[in-house]
Amino acid sequence: MSAKAVSALAQLSEHKSSPYLHSFRPYSFTAQLTLSGHDRGHISVVELESDLMKLRIAGQRVAQRKPCSLVSLLNATRRVLAAVGIVAAGLAPAAALAATATTSFTVSATVIGACSISAAPLVFGNYNPTGGTNLDATTTLVVLCTSGTSYAVGLDAGAGTGASVASRKMAFLANTLTYSLYQDATHATVWGNTVGSDTVAGTAGLLPTTLTVYGRVPSGQNAPTGVYTDIVQVTLTY
Repeated sequence: MSAKAVSALAQLSEHKSSPYLHSFRPYSFTAQLTLSGHDRGHISVVELESDLMKLRIAGQRVAQRKPCSLVSLLNATRRVLAAVGIVAAGLAPAAALAATATTSFTVSATVIGACSISAAPLVFGNYNPTGGTNLDATTTLVVLCTSGTSYAVGLDAGAGTGASVASRKMAFLANTLTYSLYQDATHATVWGNTVGSDTVAGTAGLLPTTLTVYGRVPSGQNAPTGVYTDIVQVTLTY
């Protein structure tokens, strides 16, 4: 509230003959302060309830006493309006910012070439030495590399004694069962461990790459009954 507005209200309260005073109901008086456009609401500054005068600023009670007369009420109103004028001045918004200053900073990250590979077990199941039929099975390898990375996947000869990439050997005690691993479903290309020769090469895309390993146990191996196993090492070169 401006100083002129506060002064006008104060002068009005001093004139008992003012027509505004006749509109005040005894023991029911409220003076209100209308703020600027930044706050379009009202703040009740003086309230008279029953026979007890309560002075409030922005809804907070700051004083209370029993009025002696309407004149004392008006005098109290003038003091509160002056106080609220100070409060309203404190609520005025700060001056709008008009100038700016700018700068910039660099953001960077280095994407490295990296790869990982996982493998599932190759399970041939039951082999019949007298059946006269090859036993085939497959498993998968999953390659995940940084997009655009070239790689090669190799399979070693396994852990069997006397094994080679062309003829690997599963073992049970001192007994062996020969098998082979291939790159293709026709079992024509052996999967070995020499990069550029018998490994599987590729270039990584955005998604993981799944490679299929084709295994075969040739027929006609009259091996003793038992569970034959081997361990093949997978090498991913990139």
